[in-house]
Amino acid sequence: MGTSVSILAWVAVMAVDFKNKFDGLCMDCDNDFGVPFAIYQSGGLAHATKILWTGLLLNFVVVSLSSLFLGFIVFRLLDRERRHRGN
Repeated sequence: MGTSVSILAWVAVMAVDFKNKFDGLCMDCDNDFGVPFAIYQSGGLAHATKILWTGLLLNFVVVSLSSLFLGFIVFRLLDRERRHRGN
């Protein structure tokens, strides 16, 4: 449960970051998306549009670790509650 909530929270943060930074009307803007590390860099006249694979990998690590941590906390809390009710 904690892992799913954490992953959904990160997806929501990424979607909000994209929505806030995206400017479809700008022809030559530098729109970098991704939290906490940029995963997409929009191009323009000076540079190409590209996916930042290092940022994508680092975001995957951050989301995985935070999800596992939150999942472990929820597991421990539910286990403690179950043991408390059993006694």
